[in-house]
Amino acid sequence: MPEEPVLILRIAVPVPVPGLFDYLPLEGEGPEPQPGMRVLVPFGHRVRVGMIVALAQETEQERDRLKPILALPDPRPLLGASDLELILWAADYYRQPPGEALFSALPPAMESAVPRMSLPF
Repeated sequence: MPEEPVLILRIAVPVPVPGLFDYLPLEGEGPEPQPGMRVLVPFGHRVRVGMIVALAQETEQERDRLKPILALPDPRPLLGASDLELILWAADYYRQPPGEALFSALPPAMESAVPRMSLPF
């Protein structure tokens, strides 16, 4: 019997790294993950705010090494598909990391407000 496909979240984190990071969805109840939503993710030894850029079925990483996101603080996307497309195009054109470009398009409080919310751990 074939394995059921696992949903992979492609996350942009506002760090000076030119790429996206793959994570697993949050286990349990909550909003359905969608591109344009902010997420809290484990990133190195810290917890960072990121944004879902895409949903995928495949990853280049070993699936058992992927970590789940920690929280979805937004009930719906902050950026629509056309906003994401334009910002990511500009990031590529100007050689800016996608996470930095996405979060520079949001009010500054959107990056710093999330860690003040109560976390499930």
